[in-house]
Amino acid sequence: MRALAIVIGVILLFPGACSLLFAVNANASDWRDFSGLWAACFFVSAIGVVMIVLAARRGAGPKRD
Repeated sequence: MRALAIVIGVILLFPGACSLLFAVNANASDWRDFSGLWAACFFVSAIGVVMIVLAARRGAGPKRD
């Protein structure tokens, strides 16, 4: 289950990474046109980061036999 959460978290990072690359290469007028879409993509990526962090923290505890 933990591995699945990490995989889904990594997949959720892709929209933010793509929009960040586009934002770096965009000119000033594109920022206003796509600001809502970029905010949504960064929000989705933030959810991915939270999923990865939570999955990593829950797996760091002692092993149960």
